Amino acid sequence: MTAAVRETRPARAEAAPHGFPAPALPPLLELRQVEKGFAGRSEPVLSRLSLSIPEGQFAAVVGCSGAGKTTLISLIAGLTKPDHGEILFAGNPLGPPGPERAVVFQNYSLLPWLTALENVTLAVRAASPQFSRRSAKEHAQYFIDLVKLTAAINKRPRELSGGMRQRVALARALAMEPRLLLLDEPLSALDALTRATLQDELARIWGETKTTVIMVTNDIDEAVLLADCVYPLTRGPRATLGQPIPVTLPRPRVRTRLSRVPEYQRVRREIVAFLEGIKDQGSKTKEKEKERQATCNTVPRSLIPNPRLL
Repeated sequence: MTAAVRETRPARAEAAPHGFPAPALPPLLELRQVEKGFAGRSEPVLSRLSLSIPEGQFAAVVGCSGAGKTTLISLIAGLTKPDHGEILFAGNPLGPPGPERAVVFQNYSLLPWLTALENVTLAVRAASPQFSRRSAKEHAQYFIDLVKLTAAINKRPRELSGGMRQRVALARALAMEPRLLLLDEPLSALDALTRATLQDELARIWGETKTTVIMVTNDIDEAVLLADCVYPLTRGPRATLGQPIPVTLPRPRVRTRLSRVPEYQRVRREIVAFLEGIKDQGSKTKEKEKERQATCNTVPRSLIPNPRLL
């Protein structure tokens, strides 16, 4: 590693004496009864929304289009403020946007007149002004290499494919060394093969950096493949989060085998049941509701990986 990259692995609680369990670490991010609306709308987009994300977790928020996923990301990033409730970051009230919370948007948001390296270097110098010009460039180079874009380092966005542009956007966000990485459906505009490739790259990069991640998506399989825990979002207006669904599949996860794994089937069934439930609310019969509840167990299971699953 050529750049002075800080250790990004989450802190661990020290073991308690006499065999007692170690004390739980406070969450990195906490939302308490958050509500957010917009002018001209009679009802808020998000209502009574609570969320707790521990350090080092890869969390996925899954919801239908228009449910308020991007609004949620904007709130956490500090781009907008809640109307009611509070948001805490590392135990303190959430402040304005800062390098400790980096966002990767759907539309790349790269500066077209700069090369891939220059786009990333600009973010490094903004987040770490103490770096010399040479150190900032070396730091950016490391993250360009991390997303496997070394061959295109001197190309401008117009010379890159959609998947390559998103890699640059990801490298730019990671180069800021945030404590929290926010992904706003970053792969939704890509073709299926490119999307699958970048999903695997996201899993690999997260495994190396252990940065806390919150990704919003409407792709259930993407959420199960990548996340430690899935947080389903109800349909808006007044969208809120349902029961968290832990994903206990061991890593690395092999997509070609996942469909045959009982744990994958369980998690996917719970998410689908939740989303179908809110979609058909008010129109399904009591008999169908009982049937769905019987097949969907929302009680979180053990988080201890079982190597026999794969």
